[in-house]
Amino acid sequence: TKPILVAARVVEEALVPALAQKKKAFGDTDEFKAMRADAVMAAANLVGRDEFSVVSAEPDGLKTVIKCLRHGLDGQVWAGIAWTAYSALLPLSNLTISDMNKEHLSEIGAVELLVRSLDCISSAEQDLATECLDNMTFSVDARRQMLHCGAEKRLTRYIKAREAEETQWMNRRKAQRILWIITRQNENPELFKLVRQYQHPVHGAYILLSYFPTPQLEYPEVVRRVKECLEGHGYRVYAKTSASEMEMADAVAKASIIIPFVSKAYKESTQCRIEGQYALDIRKHTVPVITEEGFFADKRWGWLGTLVAGKQYVEMKEHQTETNWHTAMIQLHHVVLQLQGPPRQAPVSPRQGGSPTPPQGSSPSLRPPNSTSPSLRPLTSNSPTMRPLGVDAAGMQMGDQSKPWYK
Repeated sequence: TKPILVAARVVEEALVPALAQKKKAFGDTDEFKAMRADAVMAAANLVGRDEFSVVSAEPDGLKTVIKCLRHGLDGQVWAGIAWTAYSALLPLSNLTISDMNKEHLSEIGAVELLVRSLDCISSAEQDLATECLDNMTFSVDARRQMLHCGAEKRLTRYIKAREAEETQWMNRRKAQRILWIITRQNENPELFKLVRQYQHPVHGAYILLSYFPTPQLEYPEVVRRVKECLEGHGYRVYAKTSASEMEMADAVAKASIIIPFVSKAYKESTQCRIEGQYALDIRKHTVPVITEEGFFADKRWGWLGTLVAGKQYVEMKEHQTETNWHTAMIQLHHVVLQLQGPPRQAPVSPRQGGSPTPPQGSSPSLRPPNSTSPSLRPLTSNSPTMRPLGVDAAGMQMGDQSKPWYK
């Protein structure tokens, strides 16, 4: 239902105009304030994750949600309604994903209230507060406020209370990730040593595939095909979900090349963002694989647009033809050869479903970058599946470097 409502632009074309009509009818009464609060939180649950949502554009939209959370935590009535913390934390779990909202939420006191929410009696409210704080860790001001408000002690208690519950591993991981970032564990001297040791692609231990995991599948289909294709040509490939942030940082530091699989789910995942952002911060060579329809590296994609901007990328969609799969795999192998060179080990036989079968009439071989083969051309902006990204919708050039998120 939610995708249908979003596609129909129910918020922009129905909810917002209806609210404007209600304001004319009721004025600035408690009844209208209650309607407005409900409408803002409904809009946040539908489109709050977007970088330029109507909630972000409305000056008082975020303030309304924070006001409801404050009254819910204090047990007070506002606009004739006894609010609960849950009613505000649910939309905030969406709103905190958008980079457009993070700084504003920090300015209006959201972090203090979210840290307080970790003390709620309801475990569901504690889990939502942890999710919101996990999203907010990419704001410098928010991280400072978390430490000032005693988040470290509360999160440690939160983790301990869930140690015996196997079903709570994901929530424990979120809390551990927050602690890892706000206590600056990523500035470990051993990590810096690894970064220097494996800085050049030739010295890398493997090619790392960074992706949003699919439930009940070892790998998403696109990831599986890329992994088996690269392994079939003799490259070592690292493609697993890390058990901790330190393990993730270690894996990224040792990689020769990072291949992020770009999708909306990847953009909205804190775990994927830390992985991608860390690769950007230590200047790892990145070859994005675009799996999302309609992707363009502009401000609508927030941090992920910055990660991809200016880089050559490959388009791979699950439902594309085998001919397109083959062309995309050749392009990907070509750029790997350019960055890293040939593998330092003997090629291994690809498992079933690995390297795609070349279409009839084409050359099955993958030649060096200076080949004149028509199926393996230099990677230029004229290439149909790999081209540079780097200009946003406003025509502004976007760099491929940003300030480290952890400083």
